[in-house]
Amino acid sequence: MNWCRLVAIFVFILSFVCAENRLELLFEKANEKYLNGDYRGAIELYEKILKEGYESDRVYYNLGNAYYRVGELGRAILFYEKALKLNPGDENVRFNLRLANLRIKDRVSVPPPFFLVRFYRVVKNLLSSRGWALVFASTVLFISVIMAIIILSLGKAGLKRVIKIVLVVLIVLGVFELVFLIDKYRDEEVKNYGIVVVPSLECLSAPQEGSTVLFIMHE
Repeated sequence: MNWCRLVAIFVFILSFVCAENRLELLFEKANEKYLNGDYRGAIELYEKILKEGYESDRVYYNLGNAYYRVGELGRAILFYEKALKLNPGDENVRFNLRLANLRIKDRVSVPPPFFLVRFYRVVKNLLSSRGWALVFASTVLFISVIMAIIILSLGKAGLKRVIKIVLVVLIVLGVFELVFLIDKYRDEEVKNYGIVVVPSLECLSAPQEGSTVLFIMHE
């Protein structure tokens, strides 16, 4: 019975490793097609990797680049956004996303936010919600350790004073991290965004036949 279990585990691990290797080979082949200028071929292989259930910021980023090269800005922006969702700190993705947004036809003027709001958004976007969750969990762990040290350092007034200051700083940091975590989670999972991936579409006054066309929105 034990041998059967070991064989089953071995087969499972082997199949997993083989699948990973196959996807890595597909990724390398897609990159090769991209470098050779066969952007449609690269897109086909990147899409195939995603259909296999594999998700990676590298795949999304390269797929966005391929769509950008063939002039499909909507899909390029879509996959840059997906790459940023997995890796918010990637400056290459941010730069290419800004470049793609500069080429869209419809320009919507939005007044610049207050500088503190800009600073808040920059810090929030440094990590994904998962990243902020890990940072917050680490801070809570440190707070727990410091509270234990305070309890065990009875009678040592100088040490307790320093530790309490550190504790207050960590608590304040923890509060900010929790705010970033909640807000980033809302950005990723709750808020609904739309990206136009067709050359143009009609925006109607109501969701029914015969509605008035208010304006045309482009990719």
